[in-house]
Amino acid sequence: MTKVTLILGSPRKGGNTETLAEAFLSTPGKAERIDRFRLYGMSLNGCNDCRQCWSRNRPCIIDDDMDGLYASLKESDTLLFASPLYWYSWSGPVKTLWDRLLPLHGDHPGGFNLEGKRAVLIGAAGDEDSNCFQGLLFSFRRSCSLMKMAIAGEFCFGGLFEADAASKKPELLQKLKLAGQSVL
Repeated sequence: MTKVTLILGSPRKGGNTETLAEAFLSTPGKAERIDRFRLYGMSLNGCNDCRQCWSRNRPCIIDDDMDGLYASLKESDTLLFASPLYWYSWSGPVKTLWDRLLPLHGDHPGGFNLEGKRAVLIGAAGDEDSNCFQGLLFSFRRSCSLMKMAIAGEFCFGGLFEADAASKKPELLQKLKLAGQSVL
């Protein structure tokens, strides 16, 4: 059994990104707990490089919805980052989240880090060219390496321009369900 933090970076509820992520998580009994965070519904401020990480017995001094996410990240074994492709990389809120993971890099007295946690990427794009994901994959891989997280899967799918395109591709959803069974 595993605990999963799902980070949804799309403004569309029930859109392609969420449909793909939920297919990945759809195997009953594979995850003991799944915490879902829809970033577009949260108040998340960007990192301001104040260098006060852990100075107040918490990862960041910024008082916003990131506190709940930090708590989930600490308890989770697997972090699932699901983002639509925006200009060949993360959507804005996911990029903001990655910047706010700075306090979870390395060792901090009384703190925690993400070392050893498993990371999964799900990307969705309208673009048909698989090379469109190069920027997203670079960011994900380098960030996971820096944070010493193990990459447990990368699933990027193009040709999903219409808001419900993923839901019309049962073979794609089955592929993600099988991947979720394997990873979780």
